[in-house]
Amino acid sequence: MKFHPSLHPFSLPGMILAPVAVAGSALVLGSMALAGPQSNPKRPAAKTPARGASRPAAPPKAAVPLPTGLPLLGVDLAPDPFTPSVKVSLRNRGAQPVTSRIALSNPDNFLGAARSVQTVTVPPGQETQARFALPGAAMAPDSRYAFTADVETPSAKITASRLLSFFRIERAWKAPALDGTMENWLNSSMIIVNVPGRPAGGTGWKGRADMTATARFLWDSNHLYVMSRRTDDVVHLAPSPTDPNGDRVRIALSPTGSHFPDAPWVTVDLVPQATGVAAVRNAAPSLKLAPGVIPGVQASATEQNGVSVLVAAIPWKDLGITQGAKTKRLGLTFRALDDDGQGSKSWLEWGGGASTPADPVAFSDVSLGD
Repeated sequence: MKFHPSLHPFSLPGMILAPVAVAGSALVLGSMALAGPQSNPKRPAAKTPARGASRPAAPPKAAVPLPTGLPLLGVDLAPDPFTPSVKVSLRNRGAQPVTSRIALSNPDNFLGAARSVQTVTVPPGQETQARFALPGAAMAPDSRYAFTADVETPSAKITASRLLSFFRIERAWKAPALDGTMENWLNSSMIIVNVPGRPAGGTGWKGRADMTATARFLWDSNHLYVMSRRTDDVVHLAPSPTDPNGDRVRIALSPTGSHFPDAPWVTVDLVPQATGVAAVRNAAPSLKLAPGVIPGVQASATEQNGVSVLVAAIPWKDLGITQGAKTKRLGLTFRALDDDGQGSKSWLEWGGGASTPADPVAFSDVSLGD
């Protein structure tokens, strides 16, 4: 079943580009033709022309073709809640340096001025960042804020927009309880999951009487900890862990924190069953993670006064992070899926792009705090 991402009331999904073509958040310079180094096979040495004779004109160099399936210049925006600041990343897939003037703006005026401008040069085949400070900004941790980067090169103008979240996941100094109680969860960060969506053919969310959901997160060097609390008028378990129907929660994650369309991604469904909770994974081929049930996830599901509580400890290695939580920034979406016995009919989510295959362009941003 193909899912359609939900629309956030303020969402600017992907990147906006005029007047050039767009692919997710990575942007194509429309008329830019960059000359690159050419091969120079051995050939007989040319004779030196007589003094005063004109030299023959050199043949023009051919333009370097765009890499197959990828744009020449990619643009990504990412938050840093610790500074706080916004980082604009430019990725040059061409064979020549690209000098770009970046103007960052935000409708809430977090930048202190209407626009803040920097100029950077991106070497060929590399990525360069420009960091923009947000002096005195006070952001709600689970909200998403619109930022726009206008990027001007000698050959093109690009406008790229994203909703940025400044959400921090705090460190668990002691492993939290996985029995549905709040023991050692008191410093956890909470998200109110309230953006509705539905798959193709789904009937959609019918309001708070239908389902509500919140999510809490903690982390340590070995695990990402997740707690989901939800109310649901009809509880319907999946026939099997890998069946696409049935109530569940889904965590979609970008291990590198990148929002480029070719960024790696992994999703983990926590699926309540009569015998416990199964964790089911899908992932981008580049991560080389086997799809299906993950044996190393500890999880439980309980019910307390009409509230279903699902708790899990997911090893970082099962999320494509092989040496503990080394990264400080992740792309993340949390989705609570509802069935009601009609097949997967609707969801509530924080973030976006959590269908299969996932779309890292639409993920929210989280940072791992100490």
